[in-house]
Amino acid sequence: EALYEFSVPVELGDEFNVTYRDTIPDLPSVLGEILQTGDLALQGEILNGLPLALDVSIDLLDSQNRVVELDESSGKFTVASSDSGNPAASQFDLNLKKKEGVKVNDISSLVFVVNVNSGNAAGAILKEEDFLTGKISAVLPSGITLDLLELEKQNEK
Repeated sequence: EALYEFSVPVELGDEFNVTYRDTIPDLPSVLGEILQTGDLALQGEILNGLPLALDVSIDLLDSQNRVVELDESSGKFTVASSDSGNPAASQFDLNLKKKEGVKVNDISSLVFVVNVNSGNAAGAILKEEDFLTGKISAVLPSGITLDLLELEKQNEK
């Protein structure tokens, strides 16, 4: 019996481009009401152990899977790349403001789109121990309160 192990480093070229999408479905119905009356904010921190900067955008979808149009400056941020093997922490305070005049009936899903392109990837070498983690929380406009027990009951239905 023989056991072999080998490692093949990957170096990204000038034409490299990858987009990752992930959807958080079944959001509480109150989010649509919040967006009707004001802005919704997301705050958090991304810890990036990849040697790549990441462009992140967030889309909100209604129950018909239509994108809710956000203000041009809303819903986007950049995650810094790791520096010489040291993970980079990127704090974000992201205001999700609907575009002027857009009517919002409901919000059912949140879509994260992460893009890496040749502009910030050329020459990067990926290793097995590289990682990406994050924490995110919603911040409600002042004057709005949530009953967490009521939200839990809605989720059970």
